[in-house]
Amino acid sequence: MSKTASIVVYVIIFALALFFCVGSCLPGGLSIGEYKEYNAAINLIQGDGIFSDVQQTAYKVKLDEGANINDVAATIRARLSDMYGYYFSKVVVEDNTIVVNVPVTANSEKTSENSVLNSVTSTGKVEFLSSSTYSESDVVFTSEHVKSLSTRRYSSSTSASYIVSVKLTAEGKELAAKKLTPSTSNYSAYVAVDGTVSYGATYATNGTLQIFTSNENDCAALKGLIKNGALGGKLVEIPVDLENESNVVKSYGGLIFAILMAVVIVASWVFYFVRYGKMSLAVVLSQLIAVTVFIIFAGLVYFNLLNVASAIGILGGYVLMSAFSCVVLEGIKGYADRPFASAKHLAFRDANKRNVIVHAIVLVVGIILWLIPTGVTAPLGNALVYGAVLSFVATMGLNRLFAALVAPLC
Repeated sequence: MSKTASIVVYVIIFALALFFCVGSCLPGGLSIGEYKEYNAAINLIQGDGIFSDVQQTAYKVKLDEGANINDVAATIRARLSDMYGYYFSKVVVEDNTIVVNVPVTANSEKTSENSVLNSVTSTGKVEFLSSSTYSESDVVFTSEHVKSLSTRRYSSSTSASYIVSVKLTAEGKELAAKKLTPSTSNYSAYVAVDGTVSYGATYATNGTLQIFTSNENDCAALKGLIKNGALGGKLVEIPVDLENESNVVKSYGGLIFAILMAVVIVASWVFYFVRYGKMSLAVVLSQLIAVTVFIIFAGLVYFNLLNVASAIGILGGYVLMSAFSCVVLEGIKGYADRPFASAKHLAFRDANKRNVIVHAIVLVVGIILWLIPTGVTAPLGNALVYGAVLSFVATMGLNRLFAALVAPLC
């Protein structure tokens, strides 16, 4: 390929990638699919009401005897994070009123914002019964007798179930042993939420129950209700006071994060050009494509775990990509006495083993963290997995491809 052809092809690919990168970052910059099926990247920082749609709902609170309205608000916040992954949704307390802010659902397959609000503001009293019909006399124990919780997915040849595993306290085990019959194939107990029997459960003699739900959303919601207990009052929806500035979500997180990442990326590109010259064009183009793919993918799947932890994970993924790009560029520079094609081949060969090992370690660590259901580990692991995959594709694949493209310039 001639120098002119190489420049023309490079400029075309770079321009297309840059267009999609910028367009996918801007609010409403790209229209993909039906309305709200795509979220611009800047919308994805939770609680950011500057660019994203947020539904605000106000409630009058009728507290139970001895309950505190701040505890009620804290329970709602905990439910939002545990049940739906909304770690930074704002819950405002004013006198005997609570205002809850939740992001408008981005994808029609996700639970709607109204369903989210109904779940997190319900009384949420969870009881375990010995009968499939509700009666106070059949209540064996409540969520107060639960020691720990976990969730898992169970698949058979015909169906899939989502299970909440419940380990009981010592008192809970005593109550269960008296009234429940152990079984691994038939329901030994039933779970009622606010007086309605909704789920069946098997019971083991070690004091563990397996509650079966039909989908992942119900599984997470039930776990959140059991974990955080009853609300401590009843909420009645009232018109929200939108003129009250304290109720309105104001966060510059999305904008700040986007600017910081843009500065880091552009600064690294400038460094490449200063230190490595024309051969850095290959790395710049591959990184631009990798960043664009991540932004569009995050928007399409509604990356609703994007918080401070996942922002750190995204930055870590880019650092990983940049580190191994620099390793290859340094290798090519080190073989400067050879023809460019030979130097390129030797530099990639020298870096291959380390590249595979390090990316595999980061990927495994990311998967492990992703499976730990906390507000820090899950989003951090999620971001590390995406970052490791894209970094590996960019450093092992795209860098080689575009190094061949810019070879005539070097």
